[in-house]
Amino acid sequence: MTLIPYQILTKSLMAMSPGSDRWGRVVRRLESIWTSPYPEMVVGSWDPKTATGQQVPSKLVWVRLDEFDMLDRRGIRYLFDIAAERLVAAYVISQGKNAVTRKGEPDDRLAGHPLHNSLLFDRGHTIAHTLGGGADINIVPQNSKVNRSGRKDLPTGFRTLERRAVETPGSLYFVRWLYNGATGGQQVPTSVEQGLLLPMRAPEVYTFAN
Repeated sequence: MTLIPYQILTKSLMAMSPGSDRWGRVVRRLESIWTSPYPEMVVGSWDPKTATGQQVPSKLVWVRLDEFDMLDRRGIRYLFDIAAERLVAAYVISQGKNAVTRKGEPDDRLAGHPLHNSLLFDRGHTIAHTLGGGADINIVPQNSKVNRSGRKDLPTGFRTLERRAVETPGSLYFVRWLYNGATGGQQVPTSVEQGLLLPMRAPEVYTFAN
């Protein structure tokens, strides 16, 4: 399935050779899809006690991380809005399965991450731990049913594409959070897009309500 904004990636993907790691043109187009329609004004300085904030100009920045020292020089790229204090998107070139366990400090930090309405949401990993994703900037309130969908006993769901990315080193895996009509200081996404890109293949992109 290809969502309309991502159709522009098809030509660039078809021009790539099988196994190619030349993702530059695709990445530039992908980043444009995420930044071009992003709102110029967002709610910042959110006070959870009064549930109020103020309109401020958005401020998007790119952050590169490799918390487990398992990825190539590109690491994981995160698109973060400093003004709204929220993650917008992230992508990674799969290096296969992360051999570092989740025991210890990363899980300690995960447990301490703020959670909006624990009855509905998990502390969801934007980039799965199995792909090298850690805690902190990588964690977003994610609908529990969506986050846990696609486990091994289920044929489809959010975790299905995560597993396929792990099983396909060299593929480009991404997640984009959308905040249209968001609540909780506009830091709780209302939907999420998830995609897997491969040379000589049309983009495979899915959307889930959050």
